[in-house]
Amino acid sequence: MVCSSALPDPSDLAGLKSKTYALYPNSATPQFSILNSQFSILNSQLIPMPETRFKIQWPDGSEETCYSPSSIVKKYLEIRDYELADFVDRAQTALNIASDRVLAKYGKPCGLAIGQLAEIKSKAAQFNSGTSQSIRVIEFIE
Repeated sequence: MVCSSALPDPSDLAGLKSKTYALYPNSATPQFSILNSQFSILNSQLIPMPETRFKIQWPDGSEETCYSPSSIVKKYLEIRDYELADFVDRAQTALNIASDRVLAKYGKPCGLAIGQLAEIKSKAAQFNSGTSQSIRVIEFIE
């Protein structure tokens, strides 16, 4: 799955025709060159990111499968228990980096990563911050 906000906009190809003629001014089949170039651009933009899902267990015992468009989460999270605040900080860092990678590749941040981070923060806020709460990363699903 590629982030829904990361799919190429067909209007992004608007200037391709003039660029193709500039690259192939003596081409006998400029239309073929244009179509081939459009396919190459679309093909490179549709190569999926190395998305990763990770399953967590909240302090109340409920489980949730979370989404990241990048495997970067595996550099910030391990399969183990975390203090709630530490987990939220790590997830925020990882998901922001993942979204930035989508931005760099597709020109738009990943709405799914941003939404996932919002869900994690919202759920984490439901737990009493006055006591020590832990969250467990159970597994990574690729």
